[in-house]
Amino acid sequence: MGRAKNDESLRMSDEEFRSMLEFIRRSRKHGGIEVNYACEGFLGRYETEVRDHFYQCAAGVSVASIRVDGSISGCTSIRANFHQGNIYRDRFWEVWQNRFEPFRNRAWARKGECADCKMFRYCLGGGMHLHDDNGDLLYCHYHRL
Repeated sequence: MGRAKNDESLRMSDEEFRSMLEFIRRSRKHGGIEVNYACEGFLGRYETEVRDHFYQCAAGVSVASIRVDGSISGCTSIRANFHQGNIYRDRFWEVWQNRFEPFRNRAWARKGECADCKMFRYCLGGGMHLHDDNGDLLYCHYHRL
């Protein structure tokens, strides 16, 4: 999104991405610096080697966010089309209990390159922030690797 969307020079190539994961793997194995890959997406064979836990997008499952404008979402990294309410109009608990279904049931994400992917049960379509305004996956970490 943003400037990187149309400028390849602002994004890592697949080779650079693999190289970064290898650096994290080596650093974790040998110590010296404490490093963890974020909840960005499912990493296949790198899982548990580059972060302390198996991949999960916790947005709307165990995490909720309230933005400065009062918007309620599963994570501050997610675009506005996934906001589920606003604290100035809605009760937070009602939103948490009844409106976070898109975060908790990710069947809607099983389309495009995810449609027939054997890893979908592990990644559930990747991080919520990796979906565009139509809910389509922008890119898949697993397929990049």
